[in-house]
Amino acid sequence: MSDLSLLESQIAALKNRLLSAQQIMNKTRLMEPDLFKGSGDQFNQLIAKQRDDIKKLEAALDNRTKLEKHWKNFLDIKKECKFLFGEILAFHGGVVVRRTEFDQRIYQVADELCRYLSEYTPVKKLITIPGPEDKYTGMTDIIRMRFLDFSIWGLPVIAHEFGHYLEENERKQRFPELFWNLLEGKDLKNNLPFLKEQFADLFATYALGPAYAGMCIFLEFDPYKANQTWTKHPTYAERVYFILAALRKMDSEDKTLPNKVIIDRLEQTWSENLKLLDQNPIIKDQILDQRIEEMYKIITNREIKLAGVRYNHRYRTSELTDVLDSILTQKYLTKEEMDRKLVGKLLNYKDRKHLVDIFNIAWLHRLENKRSDPNQISEVTLAMCHHIMSR
Repeated sequence: MSDLSLLESQIAALKNRLLSAQQIMNKTRLMEPDLFKGSGDQFNQLIAKQRDDIKKLEAALDNRTKLEKHWKNFLDIKKECKFLFGEILAFHGGVVVRRTEFDQRIYQVADELCRYLSEYTPVKKLITIPGPEDKYTGMTDIIRMRFLDFSIWGLPVIAHEFGHYLEENERKQRFPELFWNLLEGKDLKNNLPFLKEQFADLFATYALGPAYAGMCIFLEFDPYKANQTWTKHPTYAERVYFILAALRKMDSEDKTLPNKVIIDRLEQTWSENLKLLDQNPIIKDQILDQRIEEMYKIITNREIKLAGVRYNHRYRTSELTDVLDSILTQKYLTKEEMDRKLVGKLLNYKDRKHLVDIFNIAWLHRLENKRSDPNQISEVTLAMCHHIMSR
């Protein structure tokens, strides 16, 4: 038996798996051709790259004196393929889930939010699929949304993951000095994960306003572990301070302070819950304040072209609130009845930016009406989103 037989056998097996991966992607293209565009093509390019790397390895196998090097090269390819296969599985499975009727077309709204963020950033369009956790994957332009969360409440996380995309793909070209300025080049490696998370929080807050803060405080952050340190994330207490401070900074740019009431309520709710659990909220933090100032200068620099995505509270939010209230006060409406009522009330709302307004009025209603049913609010506001998207 040849001293290359084991290596050749494993190479052949990996080539077969790559062939199967290509066949799966071909089926995915037939299932959802529009969704496949962009991300699907990237998967095909990644599969082609692994095939090329295997061809180069096979061509080098004639030199038997470098067997150890051949094995090392193969194991590197195998490792990359393992990650690629996992991403393909997630993508294909996500496409299947999106085709069901159980998700209330939540991913269509999420995709539309991505289009909005892409339009005002401007960057290439990202798509969303379900996944085990909320995450932006650097391999392809895909944002994963936590599986089985089919309500409007979790949608603001899209902006956070979009912020990670911007930092990972755009920072070197558009704002390379971002993190170096904050630390003056000192110990950047150990602090970088924290800075990335804070930038993503700032971007999401800047783009979606109080809706992002509401999601974090009510649905994501654990007050019991508010001051627990993490290896790659700021503490929950630090993140809440950072997000609310960013909201106040945005609000201070408008003399009417349009979001003061909801910001105060979020801060009060968080602080009260921490005190009940013998945890201390952050009252003042000079380092975090400095980071907000420096990052805010970057994100509002019009030459970088991120400033246009800013959430602006205007009169339209109160008008949409009236639409929501008028539907919620009429109990026992069927879906068809609700849709008919919404048609006439949303004629003037045709822009993607109104989706962000709807996220915020949903949270505003939830916070102001403690006895309201979050599921009912979500159902109505998602229907409002779909009406706007259909225009």
